[in-house]
Amino acid sequence: MMEYNQDIDRQLDDYSACFDLYLEQGKLPPQYHDDPIADYMKEQMDFYRYFWTNEDAMELLREGLLDFFRRILPDFLRIQENFRQEMAMMARFFGADMDAKRAQWPQVKSWLSFRYAPGEFNVEGYARQFGAGGKTNGQIFEAMKANWQQAAEQKKRNQQQGLLYDNPQSRRQGIKHRIGIGKKDYEERRKIKQAAFRYPQLIEIVRRIGREQESADEEQDTTRSSPLPILLRHAKTRQEVDGVTTGNDLSSLLPLEYTLMDEPVFYKKYASKELQQFACKPPTESRVKSEKATERKPRLDKGPIILAIDTSGSMGGQPLKIAKSLLLQIVAMARRQRRSCFLITFAVRARCLDIARPSQFKQLEAFFNDHFTGGTCGEEMLQAAFKALEGRTYSMADVLVISDFAFNLPQIATARRLRQEQAKGTRFYGLRIGRYQSGYEKVLDEMWTI
Repeated sequence: MMEYNQDIDRQLDDYSACFDLYLEQGKLPPQYHDDPIADYMKEQMDFYRYFWTNEDAMELLREGLLDFFRRILPDFLRIQENFRQEMAMMARFFGADMDAKRAQWPQVKSWLSFRYAPGEFNVEGYARQFGAGGKTNGQIFEAMKANWQQAAEQKKRNQQQGLLYDNPQSRRQGIKHRIGIGKKDYEERRKIKQAAFRYPQLIEIVRRIGREQESADEEQDTTRSSPLPILLRHAKTRQEVDGVTTGNDLSSLLPLEYTLMDEPVFYKKYASKELQQFACKPPTESRVKSEKATERKPRLDKGPIILAIDTSGSMGGQPLKIAKSLLLQIVAMARRQRRSCFLITFAVRARCLDIARPSQFKQLEAFFNDHFTGGTCGEEMLQAAFKALEGRTYSMADVLVISDFAFNLPQIATARRLRQEQAKGTRFYGLRIGRYQSGYEKVLDEMWTI
Protein backbone atom coordinates (compact mmCIF):
# COMPACT_ATOMS: atom_id res chain seq x y z
CA MET A 1 0.00 0.00 0.00
CA MET A 2 1.40 3.37 -1.06
CA GLU A 3 2.26 5.71 1.81
CA TYR A 4 2.52 9.40 0.92
CA ASN A 5 5.20 11.53 2.53
CA GLN A 6 3.98 14.31 4.82
CA ASP A 7 6.79 16.44 3.36
CA ILE A 8 5.13 17.35 0.05
CA ASP A 9 8.33 18.78 -1.42
CA ARG A 10 10.14 15.50 -0.79
CA GLN A 11 7.22 13.55 -2.26
CA LEU A 12 7.37 15.72 -5.39
CA ASP A 13 11.11 15.07 -5.66
CA ASP A 14 10.36 11.34 -5.57
CA TYR A 15 7.81 11.70 -8.37
CA SER A 16 10.33 13.64 -10.44
CA ALA A 17 12.82 10.78 -10.02
CA CYS A 18 10.07 8.34 -10.99
CA PHE A 19 9.42 10.46 -14.11
CA ASP A 20 13.09 10.10 -15.12
CA LEU A 21 13.10 6.35 -14.47
CA TYR A 22 10.02 5.83 -16.61
CA LEU A 23 11.63 7.82 -19.43
CA GLU A 24 14.77 5.69 -19.18
CA GLN A 25 13.26 2.25 -18.59
CA GLY A 26 9.69 2.45 -19.87
CA LYS A 27 8.24 1.05 -16.64
CA LEU A 28 7.41 2.26 -13.15
CA PRO A 29 9.56 1.22 -10.20
CA PRO A 30 7.95 -1.57 -8.10
CA GLN A 31 7.20 0.71 -5.14
CA TYR A 32 4.80 2.75 -7.29
CA HIS A 33 2.69 -0.13 -8.62
CA ASP A 34 -0.14 0.54 -6.13
CA ASP A 35 -0.04 4.34 -6.48
CA PRO A 36 -2.80 6.06 -8.48
CA ILE A 37 -0.69 9.24 -8.83
CA ALA A 38 2.16 7.29 -10.43
CA ASP A 39 -0.33 5.47 -12.68
CA TYR A 40 -1.73 8.83 -13.69
CA MET A 41 1.75 10.15 -14.47
CA LYS A 42 2.46 7.06 -16.58
CA GLU A 43 -0.77 7.60 -18.54
CA GLN A 44 0.12 11.23 -19.23
CA MET A 45 3.65 10.33 -20.33
CA ASP A 46 2.35 7.56 -22.59
CA PHE A 47 0.01 10.06 -24.23
CA TYR A 48 3.03 12.26 -25.07
CA ARG A 49 5.34 9.38 -25.95
CA TYR A 50 6.07 11.02 -29.33
CA PHE A 51 7.79 13.86 -27.44
CA TRP A 52 9.98 11.69 -25.21
CA THR A 53 13.14 12.72 -27.05
CA ASN A 54 12.22 16.42 -26.87
CA GLU A 55 13.83 17.68 -23.69
CA ASP A 56 11.92 20.97 -23.57
CA ALA A 57 8.54 19.28 -24.02
CA MET A 58 9.31 16.70 -21.35
CA GLU A 59 10.44 19.37 -18.88
CA LEU A 60 7.20 21.27 -19.44
CA LEU A 61 5.22 18.06 -18.89
CA ARG A 62 7.20 17.31 -15.73
CA GLU A 63 6.56 20.81 -14.37
CA GLY A 64 2.85 20.60 -15.21
CA LEU A 65 2.52 17.22 -13.50
CA LEU A 66 4.39 18.30 -10.38
CA ASP A 67 2.32 21.47 -10.11
CA PHE A 68 -0.88 19.39 -10.36
CA PHE A 69 0.41 16.91 -7.79
CA ARG A 70 1.29 19.74 -5.41
CA ARG A 71 -2.35 20.85 -5.50
CA ILE A 72 -3.85 17.41 -4.85
CA LEU A 73 -1.33 15.90 -2.44
CA PRO A 74 -2.78 17.64 0.66
CA ASP A 75 -6.10 15.90 -0.09
CA PHE A 76 -4.32 12.59 -0.66
CA LEU A 77 -2.69 12.98 2.75
CA ARG A 78 -6.11 13.69 4.31
CA ILE A 79 -7.55 10.56 2.65
CA GLN A 80 -4.55 8.56 3.85
CA GLU A 81 -4.98 9.76 7.44
CA ASN A 82 -8.74 9.07 7.41
CA PHE A 83 -8.09 5.55 6.15
CA ARG A 84 -5.45 4.97 8.83
CA GLN A 85 -7.87 6.09 11.57
CA GLU A 86 -10.61 3.87 10.17
CA MET A 87 -8.26 0.86 10.18
CA ALA A 88 -7.38 1.63 13.81
CA MET A 89 -11.07 1.76 14.73
CA MET A 90 -11.66 -1.58 12.98
CA ALA A 91 -8.76 -3.14 14.87
CA ARG A 92 -10.13 -1.94 18.22
CA PHE A 93 -13.66 -3.08 17.45
CA PHE A 94 -12.90 -6.54 16.07
CA GLY A 95 -10.12 -7.09 18.60
CA ALA A 96 -12.52 -6.69 21.53
CA ASP A 97 -14.38 -9.57 23.18
CA MET A 98 -18.02 -10.30 22.32
CA ASP A 99 -19.45 -8.28 25.22
CA ALA A 100 -17.38 -5.24 24.23
CA LYS A 101 -18.46 -5.62 20.59
CA ARG A 102 -22.13 -5.61 21.64
CA ALA A 103 -21.54 -2.48 23.70
CA GLN A 104 -19.77 -0.68 20.84
CA TRP A 105 -22.08 -1.86 18.08
CA PRO A 106 -24.69 0.97 18.22
CA GLN A 107 -21.97 3.63 17.88
CA VAL A 108 -20.10 1.71 15.14
CA LYS A 109 -23.36 1.10 13.24
CA SER A 110 -24.22 4.80 13.34
CA TRP A 111 -20.75 5.76 12.06
CA LEU A 112 -20.85 3.19 9.22
CA SER A 113 -24.31 4.37 8.14
CA PHE A 114 -23.01 7.94 7.94
CA ARG A 115 -19.82 7.07 6.05
CA TYR A 116 -21.07 4.47 3.56
CA ALA A 117 -24.01 4.39 1.19
CA PRO A 118 -25.94 1.06 1.17
CA GLY A 119 -24.30 0.16 -2.13
CA GLU A 120 -20.84 0.64 -0.62
CA PHE A 121 -21.39 -1.18 2.67
CA ASN A 122 -24.79 -2.57 3.73
CA VAL A 123 -24.59 -2.08 7.49
CA GLU A 124 -28.37 -2.51 7.89
CA GLY A 125 -28.15 -5.94 6.30
CA TYR A 126 -25.63 -7.02 8.95
CA ALA A 127 -27.76 -5.49 11.70
CA ARG A 128 -30.76 -7.57 10.60
CA GLN A 129 -28.73 -10.78 10.77
CA PHE A 130 -28.11 -10.42 14.50
CA GLY A 131 -30.75 -12.52 16.29
CA ALA A 132 -32.21 -13.79 13.02
CA GLY A 133 -30.64 -17.21 13.48
CA GLY A 134 -28.70 -19.22 10.97
CA LYS A 135 -25.33 -17.62 11.80
CA THR A 136 -23.56 -17.00 15.05
CA ASN A 137 -22.60 -13.47 16.05
CA GLY A 138 -18.96 -14.45 15.60
CA GLN A 139 -19.57 -15.52 11.99
CA ILE A 140 -21.48 -12.31 11.27
CA PHE A 141 -18.69 -10.15 12.68
CA GLU A 142 -16.08 -12.11 10.71
CA ALA A 143 -17.96 -11.54 7.43
CA MET A 144 -18.51 -7.87 8.36
CA LYS A 145 -14.77 -7.40 8.99
CA ALA A 146 -13.80 -8.60 5.50
CA ASN A 147 -16.58 -6.58 3.86
CA TRP A 148 -15.71 -3.43 5.83
CA GLN A 149 -11.99 -3.73 4.92
CA GLN A 150 -12.89 -4.08 1.26
CA ALA A 151 -15.33 -1.14 1.40
CA ALA A 152 -12.75 1.11 3.11
CA GLU A 153 -10.07 0.36 0.51
CA GLN A 154 -12.52 0.91 -2.35
CA LYS A 155 -13.68 4.22 -0.89
CA LYS A 156 -10.09 5.39 -0.54
CA ARG A 157 -9.37 4.47 -4.18
CA ASN A 158 -12.53 6.23 -5.38
CA GLN A 159 -11.63 9.39 -3.48
CA GLN A 160 -8.09 9.36 -4.85
CA GLN A 161 -9.26 8.73 -8.39
CA GLY A 162 -11.79 11.51 -8.02
CA LEU A 163 -8.98 13.98 -7.37
CA LEU A 164 -7.33 12.94 -10.64
CA TYR A 165 -10.44 13.72 -12.75
CA ASP A 166 -11.07 17.12 -14.24
CA ASN A 167 -14.79 17.58 -13.55
CA PRO A 168 -17.96 15.52 -12.88
CA GLN A 169 -18.67 15.10 -16.60
CA SER A 170 -15.17 13.78 -17.27
CA ARG A 171 -15.52 11.46 -14.31
CA ARG A 172 -18.69 9.94 -15.74
CA GLN A 173 -17.00 9.51 -19.13
CA GLY A 174 -13.89 8.00 -17.56
CA ILE A 175 -11.66 10.70 -19.09
CA LYS A 176 -8.87 11.81 -16.79
CA HIS A 177 -7.59 15.34 -16.50
CA ARG A 178 -5.03 15.91 -19.25
CA ILE A 179 -1.87 17.85 -18.49
CA GLY A 180 -1.16 19.96 -21.54
CA ILE A 181 2.14 21.03 -23.03
CA GLY A 182 1.20 24.61 -23.95
CA LYS A 183 2.45 25.71 -27.35
CA LYS A 184 3.05 29.24 -26.07
CA ASP A 185 5.12 28.01 -23.11
CA TYR A 186 7.04 25.64 -25.37
CA GLU A 187 7.85 28.34 -27.93
CA GLU A 188 8.88 30.77 -25.19
CA ARG A 189 11.25 28.25 -23.67
CA ARG A 190 12.73 27.45 -27.06
CA LYS A 191 13.37 31.14 -27.73
CA ILE A 192 15.08 31.55 -24.39
CA LYS A 193 17.35 28.55 -24.89
CA GLN A 194 18.19 29.54 -28.48
CA ALA A 195 19.90 32.65 -27.13
CA ALA A 196 22.88 30.38 -26.44
CA PHE A 197 23.49 29.99 -30.18
CA ARG A 198 23.87 33.77 -30.53
CA TYR A 199 26.26 33.90 -27.58
CA PRO A 200 28.90 31.14 -27.74
CA GLN A 201 30.14 32.29 -24.32
CA LEU A 202 27.05 30.67 -22.78
CA ILE A 203 27.93 27.27 -24.24
CA GLU A 204 31.48 27.62 -22.92
CA ILE A 205 30.20 28.50 -19.45
CA VAL A 206 27.92 25.44 -19.33
CA ARG A 207 30.87 23.27 -20.32
CA ARG A 208 33.23 24.81 -17.79
CA ILE A 209 30.77 24.89 -14.90
CA GLY A 210 30.66 21.09 -14.94
CA ARG A 211 34.10 20.33 -13.54
CA GLU A 212 34.78 17.12 -11.67
CA GLN A 213 35.81 17.09 -8.03
CA GLU A 214 36.68 14.57 -5.36
CA SER A 215 33.55 13.69 -3.46
CA ALA A 216 33.73 10.22 -2.00
CA ASP A 217 36.35 7.78 -0.85
CA GLU A 218 36.73 4.10 -1.53
CA GLU A 219 39.22 1.78 0.13
CA GLN A 220 41.24 -0.51 -2.10
CA ASP A 221 44.57 -2.28 -2.02
CA THR A 222 47.31 -0.70 -4.08
CA THR A 223 51.00 -1.21 -4.68
CA ARG A 224 53.15 1.86 -4.34
CA SER A 225 56.57 2.07 -6.04
CA SER A 226 59.06 4.76 -5.11
CA PRO A 227 62.63 5.27 -6.43
CA LEU A 228 65.42 5.25 -3.89
CA PRO A 229 68.00 8.06 -4.05
CA ILE A 230 71.19 7.27 -5.97
CA LEU A 231 74.23 7.85 -3.80
CA LEU A 232 77.44 8.44 -5.77
CA ARG A 233 80.56 6.58 -4.63
CA HIS A 234 84.16 7.23 -5.54
CA ALA A 235 85.45 5.63 -8.72
CA LYS A 236 87.82 2.69 -8.39
CA THR A 237 88.67 2.35 -12.07
CA ARG A 238 88.38 4.61 -15.06
CA GLN A 239 85.73 2.29 -16.56
CA GLU A 240 83.47 3.10 -13.62
CA VAL A 241 83.75 6.87 -13.94
CA ASP A 242 80.36 8.45 -14.42
CA GLY A 243 80.35 12.09 -13.49
CA VAL A 244 81.94 14.41 -10.97
CA THR A 245 81.33 14.74 -7.26
CA THR A 246 83.11 16.27 -4.24
CA GLY A 247 85.09 14.65 -1.45
CA ASN A 248 88.72 14.13 -0.24
CA ASP A 249 89.72 10.85 -1.96
CA LEU A 250 93.19 11.77 -3.32
CA SER A 251 93.17 8.80 -5.75
CA SER A 252 90.13 10.16 -7.59
CA LEU A 253 90.96 13.87 -7.82
CA LEU A 254 90.45 15.81 -11.01
CA PRO A 255 93.77 17.00 -12.56
CA LEU A 256 92.76 20.58 -11.86
CA GLU A 257 92.79 19.96 -8.10
CA TYR A 258 96.40 18.59 -8.23
CA THR A 259 97.63 21.98 -9.43
CA LEU A 260 96.46 23.52 -6.16
CA MET A 261 98.34 21.16 -3.85
CA ASP A 262 100.85 23.85 -2.86
CA GLU A 263 98.11 26.34 -2.03
CA PRO A 264 96.42 26.70 1.40
CA VAL A 265 93.02 26.49 -0.30
CA PHE A 266 93.74 22.86 -1.24
CA TYR A 267 94.02 21.76 2.40
CA LYS A 268 90.96 23.76 3.34
CA LYS A 269 88.90 21.99 0.65
CA TYR A 270 90.45 18.65 1.68
CA ALA A 271 89.37 19.16 5.30
CA SER A 272 85.83 20.11 4.26
CA LYS A 273 85.62 17.34 1.61
CA GLU A 274 85.04 19.86 -1.17
CA LEU A 275 87.73 18.68 -3.61
CA GLN A 276 86.39 17.82 -7.06
CA GLN A 277 86.81 14.15 -7.94
CA PHE A 278 85.53 11.47 -10.29
CA ALA A 279 82.34 9.61 -9.33
CA CYS A 280 81.50 6.02 -10.25
CA LYS A 281 78.33 4.55 -11.74
CA PRO A 282 75.61 3.67 -9.26
CA PRO A 283 75.22 0.04 -8.20
CA THR A 284 73.44 -2.15 -10.73
CA GLU A 285 70.98 -3.71 -8.25
CA SER A 286 67.32 -2.60 -8.33
CA ARG A 287 66.78 0.85 -6.89
CA VAL A 288 62.96 0.78 -6.76
CA LYS A 289 61.13 0.11 -3.53
CA SER A 290 57.64 -1.44 -3.69
CA GLU A 291 55.18 -1.96 -0.89
CA LYS A 292 51.52 -2.89 -0.58
CA ALA A 293 49.15 -0.64 1.32
CA THR A 294 45.42 0.07 1.67
CA GLU A 295 44.61 3.58 0.59
CA ARG A 296 41.45 5.68 0.27
CA LYS A 297 40.92 6.44 -3.39
CA PRO A 298 38.77 9.46 -4.27
CA ARG A 299 35.84 8.81 -6.62
CA LEU A 300 35.20 11.69 -9.04
CA ASP A 301 31.71 13.18 -9.25
CA LYS A 302 30.24 16.27 -10.80
CA GLY A 303 30.26 19.02 -8.21
CA PRO A 304 27.43 21.29 -7.01
CA ILE A 305 26.61 24.65 -8.58
CA ILE A 306 25.75 28.03 -7.07
CA LEU A 307 24.21 30.59 -9.43
CA ALA A 308 24.02 34.25 -8.39
CA ILE A 309 21.88 36.35 -10.74
CA ASP A 310 21.66 40.12 -10.57
CA THR A 311 17.99 41.21 -10.53
CA SER A 312 18.60 44.95 -10.30
CA GLY A 313 16.94 47.46 -12.61
CA SER A 314 19.85 47.54 -15.05
CA MET A 315 19.35 43.82 -15.81
CA GLY A 316 15.92 44.20 -17.41
CA GLY A 317 15.24 43.47 -21.08
CA GLN A 318 17.87 41.62 -23.11
CA PRO A 319 20.18 40.94 -20.10
CA LEU A 320 17.25 39.10 -18.47
CA LYS A 321 16.78 36.93 -21.58
CA ILE A 322 20.47 36.03 -21.56
CA ALA A 323 20.35 35.18 -17.84
CA LYS A 324 17.23 33.05 -18.40
CA SER A 325 18.87 31.16 -21.25
CA LEU A 326 21.94 30.32 -19.22
CA LEU A 327 19.90 29.46 -16.12
CA LEU A 328 17.67 27.04 -18.04
CA GLN A 329 20.65 25.25 -19.54
CA ILE A 330 22.50 24.91 -16.24
CA VAL A 331 19.39 23.73 -14.38
CA ALA A 332 18.71 21.14 -17.11
CA MET A 333 22.32 19.95 -16.86
CA ALA A 334 22.07 19.75 -13.06
CA ARG A 335 18.90 17.63 -13.30
CA ARG A 336 20.41 15.25 -15.84
CA GLN A 337 23.59 14.80 -13.81
CA ARG A 338 21.80 14.68 -10.42
CA ARG A 339 23.77 17.69 -9.22
CA SER A 340 22.80 20.12 -6.48
CA CYS A 341 22.03 23.60 -7.79
CA PHE A 342 21.47 26.71 -5.66
CA LEU A 343 20.09 30.03 -6.92
CA ILE A 344 20.84 33.41 -5.39
CA THR A 345 19.03 36.43 -6.81
CA PHE A 346 20.35 39.75 -5.65
CA ALA A 347 19.58 43.42 -6.01
CA VAL A 348 19.22 45.50 -2.85
CA ARG A 349 18.72 42.22 -0.95
CA ALA A 350 19.62 38.61 -1.73
CA ARG A 351 17.13 35.72 -2.04
CA CYS A 352 18.04 32.03 -2.13
CA LEU A 353 16.38 28.96 -3.66
CA ASP A 354 17.53 25.35 -4.01
CA ILE A 355 16.51 24.92 -7.66
CA ALA A 356 17.87 21.40 -8.13
CA ARG A 357 14.79 20.12 -6.26
CA PRO A 358 11.92 19.55 -8.70
CA SER A 359 9.49 20.75 -6.03
CA GLN A 360 10.96 24.24 -6.50
CA PHE A 361 10.25 24.46 -10.25
CA LYS A 362 7.30 26.81 -9.85
CA GLN A 363 9.28 29.16 -7.61
CA LEU A 364 11.89 29.28 -10.34
CA GLU A 365 9.16 30.29 -12.79
CA ALA A 366 8.05 32.98 -10.33
CA PHE A 367 11.61 34.33 -10.41
CA PHE A 368 11.31 34.69 -14.18
CA ASN A 369 8.17 36.75 -13.75
CA ASP A 370 9.64 39.13 -11.15
CA HIS A 371 10.11 42.78 -12.05
CA PHE A 372 13.75 43.80 -11.99
CA THR A 373 14.08 46.94 -9.90
CA GLY A 374 16.42 48.67 -7.46
CA GLY A 375 20.17 48.88 -7.09
CA THR A 376 22.73 46.15 -6.50
CA CYS A 377 24.45 44.91 -3.35
CA GLY A 378 27.28 42.55 -4.23
CA GLU A 379 28.22 42.12 -0.56
CA GLU A 380 24.94 40.38 0.32
CA MET A 381 25.29 38.13 -2.71
CA LEU A 382 28.79 37.01 -1.73
CA GLN A 383 27.78 36.47 1.89
CA ALA A 384 24.86 34.29 0.73
CA ALA A 385 27.27 32.29 -1.45
CA PHE A 386 29.69 31.84 1.48
CA LYS A 387 26.84 30.61 3.67
CA ALA A 388 25.85 28.03 1.04
CA LEU A 389 29.49 26.90 0.74
CA GLU A 390 29.58 26.19 4.48
CA GLY A 391 27.02 23.42 4.09
CA ARG A 392 28.01 19.91 3.14
CA THR A 393 25.85 19.91 0.00
CA TYR A 394 27.52 22.92 -1.61
CA SER A 395 31.06 22.60 -0.29
CA MET A 396 33.58 23.35 -3.08
CA ALA A 397 30.80 24.32 -5.50
CA ASP A 398 31.30 26.19 -8.74
CA VAL A 399 29.97 29.73 -8.22
CA LEU A 400 28.74 31.67 -11.26
CA VAL A 401 27.74 35.35 -10.97
CA ILE A 402 25.58 36.73 -13.80
CA SER A 403 25.47 40.53 -13.70
CA ASP A 404 26.55 43.78 -15.32
CA PHE A 405 28.88 44.09 -12.29
CA ALA A 406 27.90 47.73 -11.80
CA PHE A 407 28.60 47.54 -8.08
CA ASN A 408 31.57 48.00 -5.77
CA LEU A 409 34.38 45.51 -5.30
CA PRO A 410 34.11 43.34 -2.17
CA GLN A 411 35.16 44.76 1.15
CA ILE A 412 38.54 43.73 2.58
CA ALA A 413 37.13 41.00 4.87
CA THR A 414 34.88 39.67 2.09
CA ALA A 415 37.77 39.60 -0.40
CA ARG A 416 39.88 37.70 2.13
CA ARG A 417 37.11 35.13 2.63
CA LEU A 418 36.74 34.76 -1.15
CA ARG A 419 40.45 34.00 -1.51
CA GLN A 420 40.18 31.43 1.29
CA GLU A 421 37.37 29.65 -0.54
CA GLN A 422 39.38 29.73 -3.76
CA ALA A 423 42.33 28.16 -1.91
CA LYS A 424 40.03 25.31 -0.83
CA GLY A 425 39.12 24.57 -4.46
CA THR A 426 35.99 26.66 -5.03
CA ARG A 427 35.96 28.40 -8.39
CA PHE A 428 34.26 31.76 -8.88
CA TYR A 429 33.17 32.59 -12.42
CA GLY A 430 31.44 35.64 -13.82
CA LEU A 431 29.29 36.45 -16.86
CA ARG A 432 29.39 40.21 -17.41
CA ILE A 433 26.50 41.51 -19.50
CA GLY A 434 27.66 44.90 -20.73
CA ARG A 435 30.99 46.67 -20.70
CA TYR A 436 31.10 48.14 -17.20
CA GLN A 437 34.65 47.86 -15.84
CA SER A 438 34.47 47.23 -12.10
CA GLY A 439 37.66 45.24 -11.55
CA TYR A 440 35.87 41.96 -10.77
CA GLU A 441 37.79 40.24 -13.56
CA LYS A 442 40.79 40.39 -11.21
CA VAL A 443 38.78 38.99 -8.27
CA LEU A 444 37.08 36.02 -9.95
CA ASP A 445 38.82 32.99 -11.43
CA GLU A 446 37.45 33.73 -14.91
CA MET A 447 35.14 36.29 -16.49
CA TRP A 448 33.17 36.14 -19.75
CA THR A 449 31.69 39.27 -21.33
CA ILE A 450 28.68 39.67 -23.59
